[in-house]
Amino acid sequence: MLGPVLDLVLPQSCVGCGQAGARCCAGCVAEMAADPARRRPRPCPPGLPDCWSATPYEGAARRAILAYKERGAVALADALAQVLAFTVLSA
Repeated sequence: MLGPVLDLVLPQSCVGCGQAGARCCAGCVAEMAADPARRRPRPCPPGLPDCWSATPYEGAARRAILAYKERGAVALADALAQVLAFTVLSA
């Protein structure tokens, strides 16, 4: 309930790039979904199962994940879910 009121007083800006108008703009969602891949630690422990990630933990992705996890920006859930869905379909 408080979110829409705050949006009137304090307009939304993208957590990834700061662009006004959305909590996570289409450009940042596209950036986060641009590089789904298997990622492994080095050295890779024997028997480690395949692990996929949507993107390296940097840039817009890092800022969005930190805002969601550490600052309670639950409004980012839809954008992060889109990126996750794209990654699952790519795996």
